[in-house]
Amino acid sequence: MKTVLVSERLSEACAAALAKRGFIVRRMPPDPRLPEPVNDHPDLLTAHLPTGELLVTESYARMAARFCATLPVPLRLTDESLGDRYPQDVLLDALAVGDRLYGKREAVSVVLRSCYRTFMALKQGYARCSVALLSDTCAVTADHGLAEALRRDGVEVLEIRAGHIRLPGYDSGFIGGAGGALGDGTYAFFGNLLSHPDGERIAVFAESKKINAVSLTDEPLSDRGGLLVLQNSSTVSSDAAISTPSASNRASSSK
Repeated sequence: MKTVLVSERLSEACAAALAKRGFIVRRMPPDPRLPEPVNDHPDLLTAHLPTGELLVTESYARMAARFCATLPVPLRLTDESLGDRYPQDVLLDALAVGDRLYGKREAVSVVLRSCYRTFMALKQGYARCSVALLSDTCAVTADHGLAEALRRDGVEVLEIRAGHIRLPGYDSGFIGGAGGALGDGTYAFFGNLLSHPDGERIAVFAESKKINAVSLTDEPLSDRGGLLVLQNSSTVSSDAAISTPSASNRASSSK
């Protein structure tokens, strides 16, 4: 079985729909260092590295020690800090596409950047939130700058209208935070994709790329920080599972 990390606030109906698809659903404990409406969002709290490790801050690993100790993949820790104001909240919110990482240069974790061959600097700090990455070759976003950057790297992009995604505490959420890839050619949305005015266009685009876009519930489409699928591995002790590179001692591999 696979584990999927989701927001603590994800609706019970969406969580149940993921469980019916065979996932072990794990709700992430909130981090009080982040803004309250989004302090449990997976796309702000963690990043899945190419090595299979999960990158989190040392402070989060201490605060959520019991949760972290029971995750099915090894952790890598960074001594960098999250904060409750932009851009301190986007430390881990970079978008990974193959061996490339996209994000705001001065805000993205040095440790995270060091794990990718190429770093593409953007104005948009909420890079991961802003993009529904259907696969490494196709994506959906309302952010024109991100769309152009991805297209230059050979990714086919569908641009949609901004807004129309619920995120309590904010005017609107992002399409990348409103779902995620399940790893089997399926992209799941938190709520009814057709509640978005471009929902039909998204569904048709996904189908043309052989991606099955599914609405987990009939609720309005909501940004809950995306989801993160982890391939369960053999159980490891919390000590053996954690490595701690210091950001201050790591050189970035960005180009």
